[in-house]
Amino acid sequence: KLKEHGQEFNTVLELGAGTGFLTRELEEQFKVNSLTCNDLVGDYKPLLESLTEKSSFSFIEGDLEQTELFQGSYDLIASASTLQWILELDSLFEKLKAKMNPNAIFAFSTFGKKNMVEIRSILQSGLYYPSLEIVLEIVQKHFSLLHYDEEIHSVSFNDPVDVLKHIKRTGVNALFQTHWTKGDLHRFSSQYKELFSSDNQVTLTYHPIYIIAQKK
Repeated sequence: KLKEHGQEFNTVLELGAGTGFLTRELEEQFKVNSLTCNDLVGDYKPLLESLTEKSSFSFIEGDLEQTELFQGSYDLIASASTLQWILELDSLFEKLKAKMNPNAIFAFSTFGKKNMVEIRSILQSGLYYPSLEIVLEIVQKHFSLLHYDEEIHSVSFNDPVDVLKHIKRTGVNALFQTHWTKGDLHRFSSQYKELFSSDNQVTLTYHPIYIIAQKK
């Protein structure tokens, strides 16, 4: 959908670039003259730089909420599966808007209320995911809304331990900040199987939200 709103961007800032899933797309699908990638983890810089052969590349290590790190002004700010960590979206969007050129595009994905609902219902903890309506309301305070969409889909696993391994690999949840005992794991697995089993498998729900907006 982003291509409908521009295929060439002079200056691009990617927030929370990680291992480069979105970086690859930006490099392959768009004409970008200058790409700045940001992440908390500085070790990602060589990998990200290797993905950007066409664009002039720079990397900024640090917390994306510290927007004073970003010295440029941008035609596109993009982010994939990162903003769910941010509690104060309103404040962040206001600060990002100040870093954008006139008519610049802000494109991001985050997660909705049903994301990993299985995990949160058992543990009674996890990330807070605002509803699509709340996210849209905040976006429209600062930007003109161009497009939004959401998906809800389930992924099947053989058992709850495989679910935990999957979440740990993807790194999209704060589930592993506490140490689990064998008893914790057994209780979790038993409840998961009891509540979320189907055809001898267990399911995990994902609820991605996609938004494209423009600086007013």
